Amino acid sequence: KQVEALWAKRAFAEAEAALRPVVAEYTDSSAALYQLAITLQLQNRCKEAVPFYDLALAKGYAEFWVRFNRGSCYASLEQGEAARQDLVRARELRKDHDGVNQLIRKLR
Repeated sequence: KQVEALWAKRAFAEAEAALRPVVAEYTDSSAALYQLAITLQLQNRCKEAVPFYDLALAKGYAEFWVRFNRGSCYASLEQGEAARQDLVRARELRKDHDGVNQLIRKLR
């Protein structure tokens, strides 16, 4: 909840500072890894975010959200094939999600 409150205030650097020690101590926390990835992405630091998305997925975080946000990162990094793979998988998981469908259309 603390991180979400910081996101709402657009205090992304503070959110990152709060999450780094949590990720270091609780290395198996898929939620902490995912939140750090999102926090980095919100700071336009997708290159740094992608490995944390990878770890969050490997540790069991909800596949849809990882694929959707990591796919968005890959798109912003102009890694079209990686973006497409993640976003197509996200669409398979949730066909009705407008954000996924919009991002896929942008890749074409």
